[in-house]
Amino acid sequence: MAFGRALAELLDSSLTRSLGGAADGRLAVVAIGSYGRAELCPGSDIDVVLVHDGHTNVAEVAERIWYPLWDAGFVLGQATNTVKEQVALAERDLHALTALLDGRLVTGDSELFADLAGRIRRLAQRRRARLVDDLRSAADGRREKFGLVAEMLEPNLKDGNGGLRDLQSLSWAGWTLGEPGGWAALVEQGYLRTGDPARLAAANARLLDLRVALHRITGSRSDVLRLQEQDPVAAQVGAADADALVRELAGAARTISWLVTDVFSRLEATERGPRGRLSGRDRDLGGGVVVRDGLVAFSADARVDATLVLRAAAAAAELPASFDRASLESSQQMRGVEWDVEAREAFVDLLRAGRGAVPVFEALDQAGVLSQLLPEWERVRSLPQRNAYHRFTVDRHLLEAVAECAALLDDDGFDGDVARRARADLLLLAALLHDLGKGMAGDHSVVGAKAAVELARRIGVDESGVATLDWL
Repeated sequence: MAFGRALAELLDSSLTRSLGGAADGRLAVVAIGSYGRAELCPGSDIDVVLVHDGHTNVAEVAERIWYPLWDAGFVLGQATNTVKEQVALAERDLHALTALLDGRLVTGDSELFADLAGRIRRLAQRRRARLVDDLRSAADGRREKFGLVAEMLEPNLKDGNGGLRDLQSLSWAGWTLGEPGGWAALVEQGYLRTGDPARLAAANARLLDLRVALHRITGSRSDVLRLQEQDPVAAQVGAADADALVRELAGAARTISWLVTDVFSRLEATERGPRGRLSGRDRDLGGGVVVRDGLVAFSADARVDATLVLRAAAAAAELPASFDRASLESSQQMRGVEWDVEAREAFVDLLRAGRGAVPVFEALDQAGVLSQLLPEWERVRSLPQRNAYHRFTVDRHLLEAVAECAALLDDDGFDGDVARRARADLLLLAALLHDLGKGMAGDHSVVGAKAAVELARRIGVDESGVATLDWL
């Protein structure tokens, strides 16, 4: 972050000198995007707007401002517009709107900038439903294209799910709620907890550390942290080694991803209709689990135990729907985990949901509940696999295996008769546990089989099933 601030200050000084005493009208030089946030990296574009009120020689002034930066080798994203023209552009283009939400006056007419900033922020509020939907869709598109930072062996620090762009999207969403905007507005209106901004700021700082180091080491603008660059990046940012770096990065990215998913789900639920408008009615799913404002939650009188948590988790995966954060956090009240038939069946139902189970596992993990249910998960969380045969960290690799096996059980054109005649619970459990030994010393097949047997007996699998899991 120090690098970003220092470069922004240098550019501010240059632009202030270049603007000089330009006359014949009101002018404002406005930094937008990462330059506006003072979060520049070595490979960042410099996005800046020269705002004017019909300046007679604005083209001449613009050249005087842009050429020193071009000559110095910077890549500029520059524009020269009136306030009206800039607002019209923001009305048509999501990227232009969000970049301006990070706008900062560098030099020039402060009233002209205040007029622009006020109009852009009011536009974000008027377009709240559309902007939230666009931001959520963009986040989903990045997840599909770039994968999850926490679970990719070669993550994209900027555009991967849980990366810098997701952090920025949360801030932009906050401006749809009005002043004070950003994360503060989300806290003020209850979409984030009081301590969340500090967690997000720490994750943002670390991601910027890594991105600056990556750009320096590669001499490029690439944001993909490739395997061959992880050791030198780790050395530059003071991590013990590449594995420690990847696991630390994964922890930060998981926090971002979970909070982004939760906030956007709740913002969209608000747009569909606030609880008051729906009279606070819950849709009862049975067993202490309800759907409330589109989120899976616990009923008011439910006793929080492993069975309740797993029932709710299975419901969230099957619907699919997000987990109500208050209910999820109340799961931490569990004192010891007792597995009975109902808990085990709910767990298998969760796995049977296949790909829908992935975000639910993430939510349980973020709440600190997954390690209570499955202490073995601690060993494989965000564990890298440094070979050419894998795309994912061990934990996501296991969930992907579950999703593929769950798909075999669906009669959708694939000839999966053998899979469907087998015991689905053992197939799914084996997929979840098959690389459990990779977090342990020794041959991972041997030590993993032993760990799987211990886990299976703990959750109450019959001895015939335990033997099958051992073999698998």
